[in-house]
Order: sequence, then C-alpha cells, then structure tokens
Amino acid sequence: MKSFRSSLKDSLPASIATFACAIVMALLSSLAFGLLEGRGALPYVYATSGTGTILEQMCEIFTGPSVVAFVAIGGIIGGVVAALFGAAGWRFAKSLVGCGLKPPGHQASAASPSAQNHPASPGHQASAASPSAQTHPASPGRPASPGHPASPGRPALMAQFAVFALWAAVAVVIIIGVFAFVFLATISDVQLASVTSKLGGKPGSSSGVVVPAILTLLMLWTLLLEGGSLVFAAVSAASRSRKKALVLAVFLIAATALSGTLMVFLSVELFSRFNVVEIDYSLLNGLLGICVAANLVVMAGGLCLGRLFTSRK
Repeated sequence: MKSFRSSLKDSLPASIATFACAIVMALLSSLAFGLLEGRGALPYVYATSGTGTILEQMCEIFTGPSVVAFVAIGGIIGGVVAALFGAAGWRFAKSLVGCGLKPPGHQASAASPSAQNHPASPGHQASAASPSAQTHPASPGRPASPGHPASPGRPALMAQFAVFALWAAVAVVIIIGVFAFVFLATISDVQLASVTSKLGGKPGSSSGVVVPAILTLLMLWTLLLEGGSLVFAAVSAASRSRKKALVLAVFLIAATALSGTLMVFLSVELFSRFNVVEIDYSLLNGLLGICVAANLVVMAGGLCLGRLFTSRK
C-alpha cells in the first residue's frame, strides 16, 4: 500500500497536467465552434431520411464543423493517451533504476566512485550499498530495516500498474467528456435524435442501450490497460539490455503488431454487428464482452512478461 501511495504521489504532476491540457483544448475547440456559429458559418442540416444504418444517417447529418470536430477530438484524445502511456512508462523505468536493475556487464557501475578507487579498503566495503546503508551500517544494535535497506529491492510493478489503471479510468471519463463537449456543440437536437433513435427503437428511449454503453466503457478502459501493460513489459525488457532504445522499439513494434492484429478482427466483427438497420443487442453485448476479455488476457500477458524480465538475475 505504501508503494501505491508513493507511486500515486509521483504520478500526480504529470497526470494532472495531461488532463488539464485536454480540458483546455476542449474549451478552446468549443470556443472556436461558438465563434463559427456566431458568424453564421456553422450550418445545420435538419432533413434526414430516417432510414438506413447508423453510419448512413450520421453521414447525412455531418457538416463541415462536425468533421472538423472529429479531427479536433481525435487530436485531443490521441494526445491524452500518448501522454498517459509515456508518463507511466517513464515512471516505471525510473523505479527500475531506483531498484538497482542494471544491464548485464554494468554491475560495477552500481558502486560508488570510492568503491571503484579503493576496492580493498575496509572502510569502503559498504560503498555498493545505498547511502543510508553506508551511514547506518548493520550492527547488533542496529539491524537492517525497511527504512535502511542493505540491497536494492524488486520494483513494485503492480503498484505502478495500479496507479496507471486509476489514471486510465480518469482518462476514460475525460475522453467521453471531451467527445460530448466538443462534438455535441456542432449538431442540433433534431440531428442527435435522428441518430440515437436507431439505438433504442423509440426516440429518446434508453431501452437496451445501458448494458452496451457500460461494456463499451469497460472495453475502452481495458484497452488502455492492455496498452499500459505492454509498455511496462517493453520497459522491463529494455532495462536488462545494453541496447535499451533498440530493445524498447522492437518490443513495442512487435507488441503493437500482435495486439493490433487481434484488435482488427474484433473491431471488424463489432462494427459489422453495430452498423446495421436493427441492432441485435444480445449479439452486440456478447461481442463487447469478448473484446473486454481479450483486452484482459493481453494485459495479463504483458504484466507476466514485465514481472519475468524484472525478476531475471
């Protein structure tokens, strides 16, 4: 629990800055669309056929501002996800260094300069240990304690990942909020009702939509967790290699290709079941559940690889 609190404290500045920037960008985007509307450059299209799939109806109501809104939303969300992964990976890499995990062939670098210059000096035997161990060497009257470790410990991978999972949940809320705040400002109530009427059967009805909405949020959250676990595994693999940058890049590319291939098949199946005239919610919910399960399986694999790499001697 102490490791979680410490990791959470370390993550606060970068995470708060990331989400604050996303909110600022969403406000600026909304301001831009407000200025467009004030100049009469934000036209609405009220005439829709009311037939066809959801995508076909969305294409009927999309105008220039709606398309631009999607571009803005994609940029904001992409920046949030990239910053979330980058900050989490950097914190985990920092924790690995703090725990004394060095590449093979560089064990001597863990020692202090005094230990390297005076290898046989009795007064410098504790130089490879932590500074606290040098100041307070173990003795009958002062045993080693958690506050004065005699050797580096194993990095708290799960504590780090738990903090990432927490911020990923916040990111999901921010993503949904950005989408609603920016995109809904570019369409009218009539347009929105025209599209959402395809979801529940009756305009304004939420029947059958609640469960898919919850599963979709879980799918998005577990997708972020999957990506985070792979980033952690890549950092763990690179930490034990002499060519850190190369190993990190190769691992991330390979992981992206493998997990991305799985996502291609799942997303094709999911979209083909969603973009229809009449949605079969039982089938849709089943596919969403499969997507969530697949994300969790890949996430577990990434965490196992991360633990494997960090546990190697």
